[in-house]
Amino acid sequence: MIDVHAHVLPEIDHGSDSVNESLSMLKRLGEAGVVDVFCTSHYYASDEQVERFLASYDEAFRLLERTNDTPVRLHRGAEVTLSRYFHYKRPDPRLCLGGGRRMLVELPFTERLEEWVIECLGTLIDTYGIIPVIAHPERYYYVARHPRVLDRLMGLDVEFQVNSASVSNKACRKAVRYMAKRGLIDYVASDIHYAGAFCTPDVGITTLEAKYKGLSAHLKAKAEALLTEN
Repeated sequence: MIDVHAHVLPEIDHGSDSVNESLSMLKRLGEAGVVDVFCTSHYYASDEQVERFLASYDEAFRLLERTNDTPVRLHRGAEVTLSRYFHYKRPDPRLCLGGGRRMLVELPFTERLEEWVIECLGTLIDTYGIIPVIAHPERYYYVARHPRVLDRLMGLDVEFQVNSASVSNKACRKAVRYMAKRGLIDYVASDIHYAGAFCTPDVGITTLEAKYKGLSAHLKAKAEALLTEN
């Protein structure tokens, strides 16, 4: 199983605060069946220069890679919180998952889906060839209240990543159900921030299938594939 969203690097963001905690997190993920994890530390495009962020990121990544005594393989990435002018220049490819075409992006936690967000996503796709992976859409206020707002994004070449814990979260239930019925869940990930209680992706998948037994056979097969084919 691959976890595409995890804050396991030490002392980078509000995730792990030490190497020991990072190793505990990796051990827990490994016990749940995760064999590959993307280290997606927060990058706030409006607050920090990308070179400064990447310098700190590289140092933390090398440290954890050097001390990693678990079977879980580490991969580079970031959770990029979009800013109004982020798309005005080509994003650094090192922010993408594994240096590829997919970028895990966090939308602003605003009251509604702003027009500039649509513009930014469109530019990433059409101008730079980046596939935005929208992190935990079910957690945004405007999606949780009115899931149909996702229809505005469906016409774009975006993918959606749901947090494992959201499947059982009352506040997110409406949005998760909407996404599940329409086949919009491309990835289920832990979004792990600390070594304490959290929901691993395998539990999220199992719960998703149990809750929505009315899913078509195609969507059930897709849910099962999320365990191994991320």
